[in-house]
Amino acid sequence: MTIDRGRAGSLVAGLVSLVRNFRAAAHREGEHSVSGTKMGVLRLIRDDAARLGDLATQLMVAPSVASRAVDALAAEGSAERRPDPHDARACLVTITAHGRRRLVDREQFALGVVTDVLSDWTPAQADQAIRLLQRLDGQLAELFSRLDVPTDGPARLPPQDRPGHRTTTASTATASTTTAARSLEKTTA
Repeated sequence: MTIDRGRAGSLVAGLVSLVRNFRAAAHREGEHSVSGTKMGVLRLIRDDAARLGDLATQLMVAPSVASRAVDALAAEGSAERRPDPHDARACLVTITAHGRRRLVDREQFALGVVTDVLSDWTPAQADQAIRLLQRLDGQLAELFSRLDVPTDGPARLPPQDRPGHRTTTASTATASTTTAARSLEKTTA
């Protein structure tokens, strides 16, 4: 059995609200925030160095955005750029001891806040929410990888997937989950 459009609309509205609440909380938390590109970079390099392009891909941001985040982290002493021993043209980004402490402190703060806010949840409810969020994330990522998401309008299927289109060439995925979510947010605002 599939969900109807009303429930789908409620899911989209709930997701948009969740994203807005998360952004607002991150803004208010300021120094304690675990969101944003800089924190994403620190999480990704926590255990192993990474190339800048790989960081951008994993964070679903433009390389210039990842580069600015790494520059800011390096300026505050949280990360370093080192030459890649396997490719002289590339560099590896590594976390410093200061960056590791900063990341752990912020994560501990965030976990304390979430634990307090969800104190009336049972472990079973938390497990169910985790499973559903992971499933939803995977399915939306799959859908959004097929969408053609213009920067100036709503998301739409690529030409070959639109009704009535006769060619069968595969298109390259052009949208990240983040970009598609922003497009959905614009259409529901």
